[in-house]
Amino acid sequence: MLRRDPVSNPPQQAAPPDVHLVTTGAAFFDLDRTVIARSSTLALAPVFYRAGLIHRSVFIRAALGQLRFHTAGEGQREARSLLLELQKIGAGWAVGQVTELVRASLPTVLYPLVYRQAQDLLQRHREAGRPLVLVTASSQVVAEPMAAVLGIEHVIATRPEVRRGRYTGAVESYPYAQGKATAMRALAASHGWNLERSYAYSDSYTDMPMLLTVGHPCAVNPDRRLRRHAVSAGWPILVAKEKVGKLPAGVGPPAGPGDPDFGAIP
Repeated sequence: MLRRDPVSNPPQQAAPPDVHLVTTGAAFFDLDRTVIARSSTLALAPVFYRAGLIHRSVFIRAALGQLRFHTAGEGQREARSLLLELQKIGAGWAVGQVTELVRASLPTVLYPLVYRQAQDLLQRHREAGRPLVLVTASSQVVAEPMAAVLGIEHVIATRPEVRRGRYTGAVESYPYAQGKATAMRALAASHGWNLERSYAYSDSYTDMPMLLTVGHPCAVNPDRRLRRHAVSAGWPILVAKEKVGKLPAGVGPPAGPGDPDFGAIP
């Protein structure tokens, strides 16, 4: 169970949300430092480096950015910068190769970063009958297999442009900041979800539009600006630390994105 973040002389805050009441709302989850402990983009840099897809300088930048992101939660800028850079560097990469690299890395690189507390919270929302949505600026090639393993039905993620089986270096959609909120409202409208009865979880102040879109915003491992706002607004502040470890026996990585209906914004 997620526990409240300890703060000195904490003001009166709202209690952690009761997720057991069945409603017509949904539960929206950011990925990095909310569901998993690090940046998914930065975590995969060594994989792309070993495969010869990125240069050593990019790999070193990713390693340094991952350290800042993991220890202080202040590496969002590096993660976003690297994601955009990889989109350009990736022009010409074969979709099949990248998909297989991510799929093969899921059990050893990405899944072990999943917070046990986040996994438990996902299950509680699932039992309450709420649709689950992963909302991330990471590429769909990363987000969709992660969602499949976690049992998340819908994904809002960066959609790179593909032509003839290869990435072009451009993106068709990039859900960042206000873009996340716009995509959430579109998805909710298409499914008839009540956003006032919905929940959203994120660690970053840049996700304020996402959090303000729902009636039940929650800060998870928040950065300093989000923490200040959450305390002021009386939002629940949740801390996740324990990671799940290895992928459970008998649960293999998904065959690849595009197989299930992830409910991505068209």
